[in-house]
Amino acid sequence: MTGRTRWWSLARANVTAAKTAGAWRDGSVLDARPKVLATARAAGLIGRVGLVLTALRTEPGSANSPDRDPVESALADVAATMFYGESLLRSSGHFVIVARPRRRPDSTLADLATPLISAATAAGLAPVERCVALTAGLRGSRLVTRASLPARRAAARARAAGAPTALPAHHEVLVFGLAHDVELAAAAASGVPRPTRLDVNGAVHPGWRRAA
Repeated sequence: MTGRTRWWSLARANVTAAKTAGAWRDGSVLDARPKVLATARAAGLIGRVGLVLTALRTEPGSANSPDRDPVESALADVAATMFYGESLLRSSGHFVIVARPRRRPDSTLADLATPLISAATAAGLAPVERCVALTAGLRGSRLVTRASLPARRAAARARAAGAPTALPAHHEVLVFGLAHDVELAAAAASGVPRPTRLDVNGAVHPGWRRAA
């Protein structure tokens, strides 16, 4: 079983387990390039999805490619996913991205939140929450990290070079909503009159019809 097939099977099993436990909504697991999301129009999913969940992931072997920065490549893929996936969200729906810490070739941690938020804004989404998902566990009084082998090697190299580096103990979780939804909620909370479709940063966003 390849890595992609394994993760698709695991994700599908999680959806099935949720339904078995009583969840009344179904879910789809798409293992494909972002543009495939555009074909969802044929399936009648435009404006009907309550949650889109994806992850920032690098392609196998990309870390060894001198021509491509794996972090930038992964960010570009997620930006495309947001661009094509925004139209699937219904009003009050959420687009969630899970991003584990990534290191640059010089072992410094990459800033993932800033480019992801910028890409979301360009796609017609707006940030709602910024959370952390802990990946470390407690074994007695000792914190046990579950860092990957590359992360451990990078930390070891940094320590050997005299720059103590901590292993990551969490993944970052960014939650977005339709830009017009967020604008309406902010206006309602502050007592400002209901904005029109042109009031969201001066731009017409694809999701305004679903939120109007």
